[in-house]
Amino acid sequence: MEAHFLSVQRICDKTALPAVMPSLRCALQSHLDLDAQLRVLRSAATVSSHQKLEAWTDLKILGFTRAATATLSLAVLSLHMKIMLNILSRQLYLEHALHSTPGRTGWTSLSVGAQETFLALVEKGFASNGIEHLTRVVKVTVSRKVAELQLSRSLTAMELRAVLRAIRDELLPIVVEGRWGTGIGAHSAPGSDGLHAPNPESSENTGACGEQSALESSETSTTSWVDLLLPHGDISIEALSSEAGAATGAADDECASAARARADSETEQLLSMVQEAGAYTRPLFSST
Repeated sequence: MEAHFLSVQRICDKTALPAVMPSLRCALQSHLDLDAQLRVLRSAATVSSHQKLEAWTDLKILGFTRAATATLSLAVLSLHMKIMLNILSRQLYLEHALHSTPGRTGWTSLSVGAQETFLALVEKGFASNGIEHLTRVVKVTVSRKVAELQLSRSLTAMELRAVLRAIRDELLPIVVEGRWGTGIGAHSAPGSDGLHAPNPESSENTGACGEQSALESSETSTTSWVDLLLPHGDISIEALSSEAGAATGAADDECASAARARADSETEQLLSMVQEAGAYTRPLFSST
């Protein structure tokens, strides 16, 4: 048992997580993009000093937000990937242990494609959808914690540590309890993140207060941890079955029927594994 979990940990650290990290990095860069602020700072003299100050303030918030979101995201991905790997490795172990066993009739052996589809749900779920929700909540907290930091002075190592600790202490309960999915839609209006570069033609800037108000006014809409980690698991897995069925369309009826039955059985097994992943996720990531 110990050797099994050590092996899963090695696979997670050396293979699975490195494979997902590029998608996570792209998602972070997309939701915490600095280009708009940098364009303002690099623009001609038509941009006022007030607008440039707002851009610097946004950059300050984005810098701390990137650090906090990246750290939390890596922790979430690591734990979720280990859950998925343990479920998959248990399935593969049973396939091996029950090989040539008389009572094994009807047992589904997962193809390599099915295994990859199951693990790809980690990338398609959190890295594609959940990271957006997490980023917005982190921005709200960071905006409050760094609001009083003056751009004209440098922080000592102790001061920086105190700021990071304050951000962490406020964020951890929100993340662990799953409250970071509360009141945030997957498709929000542009600019609703509360951090945008000032428009050279307009001095209006709602700031992080607008985002905080949006969160407080929509607390009745709650997104669960499972929805943020595995938002479209059923759709992705059922698509695998459809592709397998389409691939056998040109074969003779008997072979096509057998292949379709196998694809359906494989899909059913994968859906069961997704449900199990959700069952393990709730107590690990939520206090409810």
